[in-house]
Amino acid sequence: MRPPLVAFFIYGVNMSRITGILKDGMGKPIVNCKIMLKALRTSTTVIAHTVASQNPNEAGLYDMTVEPGQYRVMFCVDGYPPEYVGDIQVYKDSLDGTLNYFLGLPQDDDLRPDAIKHFEAMVAKVAAQASEVEKNKNSAADSAKAAHVSQQAAHNSESSASGSAAAASASQKAAAASERAALSSASAAKASQQAASNAENAAAN
Repeated sequence: MRPPLVAFFIYGVNMSRITGILKDGMGKPIVNCKIMLKALRTSTTVIAHTVASQNPNEAGLYDMTVEPGQYRVMFCVDGYPPEYVGDIQVYKDSLDGTLNYFLGLPQDDDLRPDAIKHFEAMVAKVAAQASEVEKNKNSAADSAKAAHVSQQAAHNSESSASGSAAAASASQKAAAASERAALSSASAAKASQQAASNAENAAAN
């Protein structure tokens, strides 16, 4: 039996990163499955029919740095023949992405490379817009919170002002009462003085 061919890479060429979580239909990570990439064409860095493979870790995570080229993607589980998944095309300037992303891209037979680049640019633009929407959403939430705090502070200031006005009114009333008491005391003192003067006159007579 011939040993399996492995991919032959030449360093110094731009490579794309294919990484993500391999999940089943219920969202659970798939761990006992080997991901195989079989080169369909010979390029400046990869020989046709060579195979590169990787086993996802216990969380289903895979992380592959792939040479530009066209590949056939297969899943292999021990005891079963390899399962064909689809073909992918990796270019020197391809964006990094998941295996699902690359499998969903149009192939050479569907679009010209320039059109694929335009498609990838649109994907990147949509991702940037989604990020901006999320940022604006968070900013709006922060503004609403700040407005609530300001409203509460205004309410507290209004309550404090009402309390100060009540205290001022009470002070004013106390001052008026003190003034009336002072006038009453002055009148009483004058009356006492007059009474003393009358008594003094009576004693002299």
